[in-house]
Amino acid sequence: MVNQSKSCSLLQIGLSVLALTQAWAISKGQVFNPDRIDTQRDIYIYDEEDIIRRALGQYQDPDITNPPPGMLGYVPLVIKNNTGLSPNNLYLIVKGENLAKTNTYFLQPNLTTGVCSLVLGTSANSADPSISVPLSQLPSAGTNAYFIYSPQLVSGRAYISVNTPLYMETLTNPSPPPTASINDPSQTTVQDPNYYTLYQDLEFTFDSNYDLYTNVTNVDYFA
Repeated sequence: MVNQSKSCSLLQIGLSVLALTQAWAISKGQVFNPDRIDTQRDIYIYDEEDIIRRALGQYQDPDITNPPPGMLGYVPLVIKNNTGLSPNNLYLIVKGENLAKTNTYFLQPNLTTGVCSLVLGTSANSADPSISVPLSQLPSAGTNAYFIYSPQLVSGRAYISVNTPLYMETLTNPSPPPTASINDPSQTTVQDPNYYTLYQDLEFTFDSNYDLYTNVTNVDYFA
């Protein structure tokens, strides 16, 4: 059953926002009319259709001339560099939990095949050049594009930093079975060694059913 009072409140809020928007538009010399509404609707529908085409694999970026083929047990992740910066100065580091969520691992990419291995923080950390690598060292997927293969994991985070690799603190518990966790960079702590490094991240999970979930928006904010 729909809560009528809540529906009325939402409707009133919606009408108030519309009225304010119209007032703002009129103050700027803009007027709402059916043609403008139709144009905005068409743009929105086009954007949504484009997202669906990309998700279904019906969209092919012309710069991705060497797309990585499928590999059993792995998901290919393609990173396209549109920054205008040299790939020598863009560093990738990836971490995530195993499916049992008992440990957090770094992903160590093979620089020839792109296949990543899970590496515990007890044996390597982000200062290791085999863990945080320039994009230019990864296999090419085409023009300004590179790829890796990620194994199954949950709560994955891939970071790309500018000019400097990220350094992540690893916390370990040596008592059997050994466990490890990896701290994310802090955007608000001046003492964090990454505080003055420009970076951004994305999140993904490649679960036990081989389903891929991603969030490629601004997960936190530019740091």
